[in-house]
Amino acid sequence: MAISRPVRPELLVAGRVVGSTPRRRFDESTRKYTDEVIGYEVLVLQESGAQVSIRYKADDRTPEVLAPVAVFVDVNESREYGASLAWSRNVSPDDLDKINSSLSVPAGAKG
Repeated sequence: MAISRPVRPELLVAGRVVGSTPRRRFDESTRKYTDEVIGYEVLVLQESGAQVSIRYKADDRTPEVLAPVAVFVDVNESREYGASLAWSRNVSPDDLDKINSSLSVPAGAKG
């Protein structure tokens, strides 16, 4: 049996925002949600038709509905809740150049 150690990979997610829902704080003493917004759950539709739910903190700048997005997300996993994706940062032109360079095959090379 392997020793479990969190890896927390970072993924690139691209698509169009189709929805945004506020996440509210849960008060343990009253067992109810409060009016305090602690973040947003942003739903992104990818070209493949897949829908990806990304969590943003309340102080993060969330994208508008129908806006195109390309972001890096942290993957958090737990036994209780499964996997969730949390916004890490927006993709920059340098990131795209690095991705394109790593995927390019030089002329004459066998791919």
